[in-house]
Amino acid sequence: MPRTDALLLDLDGTLLDHAEVDLAIRGTAEAIVAFRPSLDLDTVLTVTALSRAEHWAVLQTDWNSGAIDDPAYGLLSWGRILTELDIHDEAFLGRLTSTWYDLAAAHQHPYADVNEFLERATDAGARLAIVTNGPPLAQRAKLARVGIREPIDAVVVSGEVGSAKPDPAIFRHALDLLESTPDAAWHVGDMLDTDVVGARNAGIRSVWLNRGGARNHLPGVVPDREVRSLAELGDWWA
Repeated sequence: MPRTDALLLDLDGTLLDHAEVDLAIRGTAEAIVAFRPSLDLDTVLTVTALSRAEHWAVLQTDWNSGAIDDPAYGLLSWGRILTELDIHDEAFLGRLTSTWYDLAAAHQHPYADVNEFLERATDAGARLAIVTNGPPLAQRAKLARVGIREPIDAVVVSGEVGSAKPDPAIFRHALDLLESTPDAAWHVGDMLDTDVVGARNAGIRSVWLNRGGARNHLPGVVPDREVRSLAELGDWWA
C-alpha cells in the first residue's frame, strides 16, 4: 500500500450512523398529529418526506456554506411542513423544532466500528482529519454530542473554510492542517459524488465506504478502494 501519513474522514454516514433518523422523523410527525388530531400519521409522514426532500434541494448550498445553521434550518424546514398541513402556529413550531432536535440527537450515534478504526489508524502513524460539509454549529455539535474527539487532529467544516466537497480546496485545507500532501493521503467517505469525486479532484486516493452494498450509480467514478465497513478497511490498512 502507498505511504500514508494523513487520513481524511467524512462525518455523516461514515463516522455517524443516521440509520435511525426515520424514528426521529416519525416521533416529530406524531407530535404534529397530537397537536392536530384531525390529521392521520401516514399523511403527515408523506408530506414530511416530500417537503424535506424538496427543501434540502433548495437549501443545500446555504447549508454547506454555513449561511444557514441550526436551529434556523429546523424552523424553516418544519415551518414549511406545517404550512403544507395548514397549521399556522409560531409557538407550536418552536416546540416542534425542539422536539425534532431532541429526537434526532437521541437517535444519532457513531457506528460500532469507529473507535477501534481510529485507534488502529493512529497506531499505524496516520494523522486524522474530519472533512465535513455543513454549518459550523450543527457539525461541531454532532461531534461533541457523540464524543468523537480523540484521536482526531483536525476538524474541517465547509461552512468555516468557504468551500464544500467536492471542491478540492476543502481537502487541501485539511492537508495543510495535517502538514501533509495529496500523495501521502487517503480520504474515506460514503458518498461517490462528494467524497470520491472530491478526493480525486484534490489528487488524493479515495475509499468508498459502501456499508449498504449500493450499486455504483456513477460509472465514471471509480474509488481506489471500496469497503463495506471501517473494520474491513482497518484490516486492509494493517
